[in-house]
Parts: sequence; structure tokens; C-alpha cells
Amino acid sequence: MYQALAYCVAHELPRCWLVYAAENETSRAYTLRHLNATIHVAAIDLTGNVDELHEAVRGLAGEVVRTA
Repeated sequence: MYQALAYCVAHELPRCWLVYAAENETSRAYTLRHLNATIHVAAIDLTGNVDELHEAVRGLAGEVVRTA
């Protein structure tokens, strides 16, 4: 989380994404009002087969596009 925050601050970004591997996690967002930035946190479940992984990555890509 702190690394994502550092990137937002250093590059003056209004939003960034932190993606990690985990099972059964939901995406969430943290808005840092004093920095005018939002950090989106998402998990990709790596326990499934290749098709399930591709679907998870496509879903995440859709979330990233919607927040752009």
C-alpha cells in the first residue's frame, strides 16, 4: 500500500492500482482526500485453471478502464 501511495505522490497521479495474489478477496478503494488520490486494491485468485485466471485478469482490466 505504501509503495502505491509513493507512486501517486511522486508522479502526482489521481489514482493508482495495487494488485496482488489472494483467494476470495474483493476489490476496494481508499481515497486519500488530503492528497487528492485514490488507491484501488484488487486481488487475483491464482488457484484456478488458466481460463479462470484469464477471466479474472479481463475482469480486472475492465475495472481499471472504468476508473480511468
